[in-house]
Amino acid sequence: MDLKAFTHPSEKLNLDAVAQRGLLVECIMRNGLVVVGENIWIPKYNIVLRVGGRKGHNGKIILVYKQALHEFRILK
Repeated sequence: MDLKAFTHPSEKLNLDAVAQRGLLVECIMRNGLVVVGENIWIPKYNIVLRVGGRKGHNGKIILVYKQALHEFRILK
C-alpha cells in the first residue's frame, strides 16, 4: 500500500472505545501487512495481540504500534 505517515493527530485511529480484551481483531498496517489476533491489551501507543493460537497452544504475543495502523477491525 505504501501509505505515508500521519501528518495530523486527527488522522490517527481512536481505539479506546473498542479496547475489549479477548476480541478477535484484524490490524491492517500502512505497508499492507495484515495481522489477525486476539486483543490482549491496548495501551497508549501500541496494541498487544496473541496470534497463531490460544495461550498454551503455540500462540505468540506480538506488539503492534498504533502509528503503523491503516485500519483496525473487530472480527468477533
